[in-house]
Amino acid sequence: MRSTLMTSAALAITAMPRAFASEAPAAATTATKAPRVEPVLTSVAKIALPVRENKRGSESKYSFDALTEVGTAFGVKNKTAAQLSSIVSNANRKARTPELDANGQAMYATKEITGPDGVTKMTVPDTDKPKTVETKHFFAFDVTDEYRKANKDAFAKGGAFEGVNTLVFRDK
Repeated sequence: MRSTLMTSAALAITAMPRAFASEAPAAATTATKAPRVEPVLTSVAKIALPVRENKRGSESKYSFDALTEVGTAFGVKNKTAAQLSSIVSNANRKARTPELDANGQAMYATKEITGPDGVTKMTVPDTDKPKTVETKHFFAFDVTDEYRKANKDAFAKGGAFEGVNTLVFRDK
């Protein structure tokens, strides 16, 4: 009885399809395969690199690019400064560029490591921490009654900031 069960179990297992079977399925063996095409290589030469555009992320619905000078602002009617904080933070992050040395190479923060002897200390660039330069800086400001009174013309009916609750300024 035991041997009959073992035999039937072995037959059932061998009849099952396997996930990583080295043999091709029966339908694939009858079809003809296209011959492999070898790649054709050219010679090696140095040319200018193409500019890569990063299409990741989202485009802002806010007009940060319109703030071309320090002191310019745009108004937002239905948001507070707290609600705009992540949007402004993202715009500030996008306005940072890598700091370059005299040779045009990116600069990095440094870290101190211990040599193989356990005593010697060396300072090396930390490639996980690139140095960046802030090219623009923005901040959001909730409009107060005092600020509205001090700038009556801008907040008056027909003014640039009529009905605005929050202003986003460029300060750098």
